[in-house]
Amino acid sequence: MPNFYMEVYMKKYLNSQKLRILYIVILSIVTSLCSIFIVRNIQKIVDSMINRDSLTFKQSIWFLVISFIINFILTYLLVISNANLKKNIHKSIKRDIIKSFFKMEHKDFMKSSSSQKINVFETDLNIIDNQYFENILNLLKNSLLICFCLVYLMKLNIKMAFIMIFSSFVILLLPVFLGKNIDELSAKYSKNKDKFLEKIKDVFESMDLIHTYGIESKILKQFDASLEELERSLYLFNTSLGLYSQIIGLGNYIIIAISFSLGGYFVINGKLTVGGLIAITQIINMMMGPIGESTTAIMEIKGASKIKDKITNLLTYTKANDFYITENTFDSIKLDNMCYKNDDSEFSLNNINLKIEKNKKYVILGHSGSGKSTLLKILANILSNTSGNLYLNESEYSIHKNISQMISFVSQETFIFNDTLKNNITLYNEYSDEEINKAIEFSLLENLKDRKIQQESNLQDILSGGERKKIGLARAILNDTDVILLDELNSSLDSTSSKILEDRIFDLKDKTIVMVTHKINYHNLVKADEIICMDDGEIVENGNLEELLEKQGYFYRNFGELYGKYFRD
Repeated sequence: MPNFYMEVYMKKYLNSQKLRILYIVILSIVTSLCSIFIVRNIQKIVDSMINRDSLTFKQSIWFLVISFIINFILTYLLVISNANLKKNIHKSIKRDIIKSFFKMEHKDFMKSSSSQKINVFETDLNIIDNQYFENILNLLKNSLLICFCLVYLMKLNIKMAFIMIFSSFVILLLPVFLGKNIDELSAKYSKNKDKFLEKIKDVFESMDLIHTYGIESKILKQFDASLEELERSLYLFNTSLGLYSQIIGLGNYIIIAISFSLGGYFVINGKLTVGGLIAITQIINMMMGPIGESTTAIMEIKGASKIKDKITNLLTYTKANDFYITENTFDSIKLDNMCYKNDDSEFSLNNINLKIEKNKKYVILGHSGSGKSTLLKILANILSNTSGNLYLNESEYSIHKNISQMISFVSQETFIFNDTLKNNITLYNEYSDEEINKAIEFSLLENLKDRKIQQESNLQDILSGGERKKIGLARAILNDTDVILLDELNSSLDSTSSKILEDRIFDLKDKTIVMVTHKINYHNLVKADEIICMDDGEIVENGNLEELLEKQGYFYRNFGELYGKYFRD
């Protein structure tokens, strides 16, 4: 995306807060005028002292005190307004980012790790906040103050004003030459932060493995290397930014020296009063801060451009298809010469031809790595086919908006939220207690029912693998979709639970069941309308049990030992 459009897109968050920004601008104008009024009163106090004008002196003192109070109140209101503005922008941009992640195709989502995605919120957004949005506001406020200061300076001495304008212009040019390097360093720091968070995540998730094999020293060495790289990039960023700030600060001191020298010259020659010189000194001091902040702000805005582009690309993510249809009733799934290729490996699914019909029961068998789970993820709309055709109710899969309302998927690994048992089963949807209890009973979760379903949390370390699988099944039962896809449901279950759950699943009358497994109860193979055998990414054989036994092909050769006694009977 061209940089111009990225700039426009990021500024939409500022445009959404126009009224609040207008309020901040008005406050900034009044605060700036109040600051000028304070300087004006100081000038009057000094001149009235020299001229022994007690009335003007007393009036100026009172006006000065009132100005201080008003300035304090206005400045505090400005702080509150800025905080509210930042809060609203933070909420909008973070919500948009998480929505962009929701919209992503699986292959695009998997291009970055969880740590890298977290780093977008943790580091990149902080950089955007501190170096982009906040600096834009600072530029706005400082520009107003500098303009008012220059106007008042012109009133005091026009020659001084023009010299200050020229000097300020020179100082403001510095970021143009210095900002590019800051951009590179901030981007490198963000990249190293991604790597560091990934390493921390690996350490925390593999702590038991580390202790079991005694590899603490090796992991610590890797951690130290990642930490050193991160801190080195942060050091280079901070030192470079500090050097540039010092250069800008030196420029500010030069301006102050010039203003004092010229001001003294004008006082000596009677072209400026002592009060005027003090006023000029105050004006210069008031300007130096905003000028320094403005130059730093411009430099940091330029330095955040790569991070800004990264965030903008994420926020502007769009799927290839933007036309959707809405259907809630399932009729069939059809795969016509469907192929899938994983760019990160040599694995692929090749020329899959299959039809899944309403209320039928399907079993997908095959050895590890044969493509069973991949096929199921394509049916669940987690992965997308790379060629061939995939139809849901005679329409392309990609144009269906609410597939999750027709198809439920129980994966091999059941994710458990760090939340209550009830919320983990309902997935934050509203169900009656009767519906929840039926799902719990169906999934053999009665033993967890006594654990205070409404209150118990931190389940990630409490539940066994089998209990997790049962929760995954309970979710699908509660979701009550027409199709249920099950990936290795019995892999973590004891034999008794496995048999009971298989029987219950195959006895569901108005459900289409597609079950991936290495092994299954023979009596449920008999119930299956179709057994699909996969090997090396292809469907090598399919049919009902009687048909496969007659063929004495792949199924008979590979599963004959497991089910041999039934075959002989």
